[in-house]
Amino acid sequence: MLQKEQYLFIIISIGTGLLSLLGSVGIFISLIVQRKVERLQAILEELIDLAYMEEQNLTGTIYRIVQKYQMHYLLPNEPVNTIMYYIDATISLVVLIWVLLHLFVISRSITLETIPLLLPLLGAIIILIFFRKLLKYAVSPLDNPLLSGIIPPPTRLRSISFLSGYVNVSVKALLKQARFNLFIEKKGDNLASIILKEELSFDDFFYFITVGPQENPLFLGFGKILFSFDPDTITGKPTPLQHNINVPLGLSKWDKFKDSEIEAHFLLFPYSEKNPINSTFLLTRQNSYYFSLNRPETTILDGVVYKFECGKLVILENKGFPLMESVKQFFENKNERYYYPDPLTRKAVRTCSEAAYID
Repeated sequence: MLQKEQYLFIIISIGTGLLSLLGSVGIFISLIVQRKVERLQAILEELIDLAYMEEQNLTGTIYRIVQKYQMHYLLPNEPVNTIMYYIDATISLVVLIWVLLHLFVISRSITLETIPLLLPLLGAIIILIFFRKLLKYAVSPLDNPLLSGIIPPPTRLRSISFLSGYVNVSVKALLKQARFNLFIEKKGDNLASIILKEELSFDDFFYFITVGPQENPLFLGFGKILFSFDPDTITGKPTPLQHNINVPLGLSKWDKFKDSEIEAHFLLFPYSEKNPINSTFLLTRQNSYYFSLNRPETTILDGVVYKFECGKLVILENKGFPLMESVKQFFENKNERYYYPDPLTRKAVRTCSEAAYID
């Protein structure tokens, strides 16, 4: 029969081991997270300071800053694997000692009466697994929900919605560094492809675009832009940002575009804002394509007010863009780009399935 003093010894041993592990893990995590947060926040402040220099082309500098952020955010695979091997070996040894101690005290006889005595051991093993996960998050925080609010993953630094929601940054100033341009290219079978060009691949926003007069548009598109870049094929490292990305927005009929100059409006709706940013392009025709010779005029539209409910864009006030009312049901939390082949009748909405590509 198990003596109370013997079982108390087991409980004390488990408690002592867990408390020691808790202290070690707490110190280890706090040191790593503190150093990471300090360095990464300094880099993030550097990025935000550059974003306010609207009139300068800082795309190359921003690109290098994001790469530097990724370098400090991630650790190489070999040191991370070595640390995790050490952690796994230590946890395995502790669990083995506990199991052997239980078998020795219980005299290797497991009965219905002794099964409840094993519950503390089971609870201790579960806590050890949780501690292991905490350590893994500390040394390799990629896509970690525990720390992403403090040190966002490098891929989130291209998200306009994330930056405007968690950092005091001017969205309008930051978007100027994306160097938006609109390009309309003639394709076969009398088709015209409308393409949004970005020098830096900022994403995570809803958009609404009209090409031509508001009362009689030549093209009408809307939806959400959210990029998904594949990791490097050799190293497996994530790709936080890309240069010179082209985003197809839809197709229209080329014979509609007859004027030498066409005005286009590109409205952008990021999260955590209430007024959209409007980029007004003046597109000039050159043989079989249209493009903007100058940078677009970027303004904040006070006449349009919106909010988000359950990820869906809700227009509260709309002055100047009446066609937006007819497509507001499509502003859902989906990474889809829609357009109308015939903007006048607005029938048979289509999805632009062509993926974004690097030029």
